[in-house]
Amino acid sequence: MPVPLLHAVTALPEAVLHSRLKSLQAAEFLYETPQLPAVTYTFKHVLIQEVAYQSLLQRTRQHLHQQAAQALRERFPETATTRPELLAYHYTEAGETELAVRYWQHAGERAEARFAHVEAITHPTKGLELLQGLPDTIARAQQEIDLQIALGPAFMATRGYATPEV
Repeated sequence: MPVPLLHAVTALPEAVLHSRLKSLQAAEFLYETPQLPAVTYTFKHVLIQEVAYQSLLQRTRQHLHQQAAQALRERFPETATTRPELLAYHYTEAGETELAVRYWQHAGERAEARFAHVEAITHPTKGLELLQGLPDTIARAQQEIDLQIALGPAFMATRGYATPEV
């Protein structure tokens, strides 16, 4: 995760955050990867990441995902345009279903524009799955129609015009 995003999510003073990240790096839990415009930290092993994630209470995880999504939207607005699936993921994990569905749809549209047909199916499908948990309203029905329509071209490209999904 890039340091500016970590700083926005944790709200720790920058010096404290860097000190803690350096401690985790010294303990060989994290790698530091120089990337422009900031350094990015990643876990050395996915199992370490999973243990750290699972050690958090669910409401704490949801809050952190909500903070990450909000920080991405407000402090890194280009991310909403270039990587809407990242915001969709964080909103999904935060339990912010309506926002998550909207970003899954944007991610699908962006994938379709890049001819990434598999992702253009995967992203709206996640949005459709989330919609099932929302109350049956006109707005929800319209959102479902929009997601289904977005799936059409990707199914045509990957499975042909005659597939039942089209």
